[in-house]
Amino acid sequence: MAVHYIDPELMHTGSILRGRMLRRVAECTEAGVWPGRYPAAHMLEAPEYMLETPTDDELAEILAQAQAADETVNDSGNWRLTTV
Repeated sequence: MAVHYIDPELMHTGSILRGRMLRRVAECTEAGVWPGRYPAAHMLEAPEYMLETPTDDELAEILAQAQAADETVNDSGNWRLTTV
């Protein structure tokens, strides 16, 4: 398992892109037109491996890894999870 933090410049760029995409969603909602790859609604299905239920041993290992993790805050104030 690895947890990463996002560079502040990338967060800023993401914020700009999010605003553009939300405006586009609003435009599409108002017009009732959704241009893109599929002409109609398309059902998304989870891959088989995502539907499997973890065993008790797997859950215990995940919990042990989480308990061994050390949460820290980096200089920019973003949370970072580092394993011990």
